[in-house]
Amino acid sequence: MNSERTPTWKLVGLTVVLAGVYATISGLGIKVFERCEDMQSSEKWKNIKMYLSHTVTLGTAIPFILLIQRVLGTSTQEMLLASLYCIMGAIGSAMTLALAKECEVGDKDQLAKTFGGIGVALYFFVLIAGPAWIFRQSRNVNV
Repeated sequence: MNSERTPTWKLVGLTVVLAGVYATISGLGIKVFERCEDMQSSEKWKNIKMYLSHTVTLGTAIPFILLIQRVLGTSTQEMLLASLYCIMGAIGSAMTLALAKECEVGDKDQLAKTFGGIGVALYFFVLIAGPAWIFRQSRNVNV
């Protein structure tokens, strides 16, 4: 098995963590939408809720794909998958944050605001720092 062609265990672990965070943040956004009756008549918020719902499905599949590829040794474009997660996570987090700000139903939405803000920062940080970390790891292996 060629270890350069399979996802690293670090990448598999990172995507599992990112998937968990993304599913949590998107779930919070969906709950805000479902609780706020004023939003349910807006096409904008319906589309955002659908985006969150669909990307959670995609997002939970990626770690399993990477795990299977790691175990079976199939090659992958791991950088593209990690980048997809970061882009999807940043957009989903921003949408969750916007949902929570638009419909403030007591303190219930404070958690969605907090996690939405943290998610935006986390995913942008990983999107910027991730490639440097991955390239540094690959250079250290070849030395």
